[in-house]
Amino acid sequence: MLPEQEGFGQRLLKQVDNFLATCPAALSANEIQLWRTWFKKMLKRISQGDIEADFRRVWLLYDLLEDYFALRTEVDFGSKKS
Repeated sequence: MLPEQEGFGQRLLKQVDNFLATCPAALSANEIQLWRTWFKKMLKRISQGDIEADFRRVWLLYDLLEDYFALRTEVDFGSKKS
């Protein structure tokens, strides 16, 4: 057990609670289904192999980590920590 020094631990826990309280609300079942349908369409478009497909692939790679956590109703702590 670590000793409390100048209330550091309590302040840290309060900051963590505040961060988690400001996280976006979880997606509904309908929104999750909509996103999955959109991903399937996006993957089909990417398979075409043209310049627009390359653009979509890069776009999807950029958004994928954030979307992964949203679909699983988990907190995204950023690209390095997640």
